Amino acid sequence: MSRARESRWLWIAASAAAALALVLQRGANTADTPHASTRLIAPLLPLAASVQWVRVERAMHAGRPELALARSQTLFELEPRSGDARVFVSMYLAFQVGSPERELDPQRRAEWLRAALEVVHGGEARGEDPAELALWQGELLARAAQQDPQLPWPDGVRGLWRDAARNYERAARWGSKLAAERLAEVREHLDE
Repeated sequence: MSRARESRWLWIAASAAAALALVLQRGANTADTPHASTRLIAPLLPLAASVQWVRVERAMHAGRPELALARSQTLFELEPRSGDARVFVSMYLAFQVGSPERELDPQRRAEWLRAALEVVHGGEARGEDPAELALWQGELLARAAQQDPQLPWPDGVRGLWRDAARNYERAARWGSKLAAERLAEVREHLDE
C-alpha cells in the first residue's frame, strides 16, 4: 500500500473514531451518571479532538473561514471545557479573517467580529471559565475600538467601548482582577 493511501486510510479511521466518539458522547451526556458508552469512548476523545483540531487548522490555512467555524463547533463539543479552543478560533476570525488588511468592507469586518464574540460567548454560557471568556470579549471589542474605528457598530466607536466595558464588568464580577483594571481604562475612553 502506498504511503499516501495508507495516510488516507488512517485519516478515515481517525475521523470515524471521532464521529463515533461524538455521537456516543452526545447520547451519554443526557444522564446524570456516567453511561457505559461514555466510559468506553473516554480514551478516544483526546484522539478525536486532535483530529478535529487538525481539520479546523487545515480549513483556516486553506482560507475557508466558514468551514473552519463549522468544524470548530465539533471541536467545542469534543472539548467542552476548553476556553482556549474558543479563544484561538475567535482570534482567527477577528484578527485574520476580519482584519482591515484582509477584509476591506467594514460591514464584513463587523460581522466577523460578531462571529468571534459569539464563539467565545458560547463557552461562557457553558461555564468554561466565564471570567476569562468575558475578559476576552472585552479585549476583542476594545481592540476593535482602537484599531478599527470605522466599524459599523451601534453608536460607533463609543458603542464598541461601551460593549467592552460591559464585558469587563461581567468578568470583574466573576473575580478577574485584570478586567477591573481594563474597565478603568475603558471608562476613561467613554468619558472623553
